[in-house]
Amino acid sequence: MLNDGSVREWQNHSIHAGKNFAGSGACGPWMLTADEIEKPENMELTTRLNGVIVQQTMANEMIFSIPQQIAYISNILPLSAGDIIATGSPEGTGGSRKPPRFLKKDDMLDITVSNIGTLTNRVDDS
Repeated sequence: MLNDGSVREWQNHSIHAGKNFAGSGACGPWMLTADEIEKPENMELTTRLNGVIVQQTMANEMIFSIPQQIAYISNILPLSAGDIIATGSPEGTGGSRKPPRFLKKDDMLDITVSNIGTLTNRVDDS
């Protein structure tokens, strides 16, 4: 899984800049190949912020399925074994909350995908 953290002050005028600051993304805790996941559409994603669930969804609820995303991206650029596709984020990100809730220093973010594991990150402002 991939935690593609955003630097909102920069993302407001350039989504590419806001997604590409050093140290703003994390990946893991490990990778699996497609043959190791029996039914990828049944995977559940749960995100906890300081222990509170802020996102919870199933892969089969994505707007475009994983095979559709791979086919689309393959038309734009060549994909190779080991490439990672960041598929986006389900409802519940900070800007979509009422009131908005953005990450701050020392927040703990746990992203769990069923049958894969949990990626845990502490927010730092450096």
